[in-house]
Amino acid sequence: MPTTYAAFTAALQSLVVAGVSIRHDHIPASLTDVPCQWVQMPQSDESIMTFDGGGGWPMLRAQLIVAVEAVAQGTPLQNWDATITAIDAVITALRGVAAGTLAQSKPTWAVRLVSVTVGGADYWAVEATVTAHG
Repeated sequence: MPTTYAAFTAALQSLVVAGVSIRHDHIPASLTDVPCQWVQMPQSDESIMTFDGGGGWPMLRAQLIVAVEAVAQGTPLQNWDATITAIDAVITALRGVAAGTLAQSKPTWAVRLVSVTVGGADYWAVEATVTAHG
C-alpha cells in the first residue's frame, strides 16, 4: 500500500531536529518562539508502472522549514551562525531516518538557507526539500 500524504507529512513533522522544541502541525500564522519547525508545500509524482494502468510507486516531497531567528533584530553574524548550526542539525536528523519511517524508501533531501515570512515578519530559516518513495 503506498504511503499517504497525511502519513508522510506527519512523519516528517515529527522529525526530531536538535535545538528545535516547537513543532507546528501546520504553517503558523505567527511565531512566538524560535527555533521552530513545520512542513509545507507537499508535492507528488506517480508514474505508470505497467502498460495497463497508472500509479504504483509514488514520489512524495515536502519542505521541512526550521525558522531560526527574526531578521529584523540586527544581528546577522549571530543569525548566520545559528542558521548554519540548524542546517547541520537538520541534516543529522535526516541521516538518521530509516527506510519505512517517512515512506517505503529512505529519504533524500536538498537543504538551503532561506528567509521565510510568517505573520509579516521575516526569519532566517533552513529549508529542507525532502523526498521519499512508496
